[in-house]
Amino acid sequence: MQLTLFMVMSIDGIVALDEETDIREYSSPEDREFFIRETSAFDAAIMGRFSYNEEVACRRKYVLSHREAGSCGDENTILLCGDAREVCSRIEADGNERVALLGGPRTNTAFLGEGFVDELYLTVEPVVLGRGLNFADEELRAYWTLRESIRLNEKGTIVNHYVRKKGEGSHSDTGEKLSERWRAILENPLFAGTLKGLEAAEADRIFCGHGITHLLDTARVMYIMDLEEGLYISKDIVYAAGLLHDMGRLREYEEGIPHEKACIPIAGRILSESGYTKEESDLILNAIASHRGSGLTGTARGSELAGLLYRADKGVRLCFRCEAREECNWSEERKNTLIGY
Repeated sequence: MQLTLFMVMSIDGIVALDEETDIREYSSPEDREFFIRETSAFDAAIMGRFSYNEEVACRRKYVLSHREAGSCGDENTILLCGDAREVCSRIEADGNERVALLGGPRTNTAFLGEGFVDELYLTVEPVVLGRGLNFADEELRAYWTLRESIRLNEKGTIVNHYVRKKGEGSHSDTGEKLSERWRAILENPLFAGTLKGLEAAEADRIFCGHGITHLLDTARVMYIMDLEEGLYISKDIVYAAGLLHDMGRLREYEEGIPHEKACIPIAGRILSESGYTKEESDLILNAIASHRGSGLTGTARGSELAGLLYRADKGVRLCFRCEAREECNWSEERKNTLIGY
C-alpha cells in the first residue's frame, strides 16, 4: 500500500491556527483545485475528525476515532480506532493500494513516526500566520528527496512533492519506485529490442526518424507542457506515453498496421513489466491510440494526456532545418517553422 500525505501550510510552517480552523480561510482556490484533482485518483483517504473533507472523491474514506470503530451510516465512510499500524493493516486488508493521508499534526506524527508515509505533497501558501499548529507535534527524523515543485498561481503558491529517501525506514519503497518507473521502460528487453529493429528499419530513411532521440524529445516536451499548463499529470505517466507511442512503427513498416494500433499490445506488456497499474496503463494506451488525432475515449484526464502527446509528437520535428523538407508529404501548415520548446 502506498501512503501519500497532503498538507497545506504557511511560509512559517503553520498548518492551522487551532484544531478547528478551516484551512480554506488562508489556502488558495488553486490549491483546493489541485488537492481535489489529485486525491480523486486515490482508492481511499484517511482523515481526522477535524480534517474530514466532503469534497474528497476517493472511493472510501476512513475517519480516525478515539472512541469507536464502525460505519458512519455511509458504507463508504468508516470509523477506525487504533494506532497507525493497526489502521494501515485494516485499510490494506480492504484492498486499497493508493491511500491519501489528510490529517493534522498528531496524525502526521503518528504515521510518519512509523515510517508509513511514502510521499508528501506540501503546499506552501505565501502568508505568515505567526502562531498556531505546526506540521507535526513531536520530533521526527526522516529525510526526503524533492521530486518536483509546482507553482499554482501568480502570487506564489507552491506545491513541493517529496519522496522518502532510500534507506530511511519507509515501510515500503513505493515512492522511490514510482519516480523511477519510466526509467525501467528504457531498460525493458522488449522496448530495447523493438527500438533496435525500428532504428535498423529506418537506417536509410531521409525523413524524420522515430528512434530514441525522437521518443525522449517527445517525452520531455510533453512534461514541459504538463508543468506549464498546470495539468498535474505524473511524470511517470507523461514519460511512459512519450517513450512508447511509436513502438508500433516496425509492424507498420512490415505489415501495414497503423502504428498507433500496432503499438497497444507491445506498450501494454512493457507498462505491466515496468510496474504501472492497470488504470495507469489504460490511460497511457488510450493516449497512444489517439495520438494521431483520432477520436478520444475515456476520461478527461486521458484526453489531456493524448493532447500533450499529439502536440509534442509534432512539435519536436525540426522541419525548418530538414534537408528532405521539399520531399515531405506534410503540408506546409503542419511543418514546424519555429521552435516552441
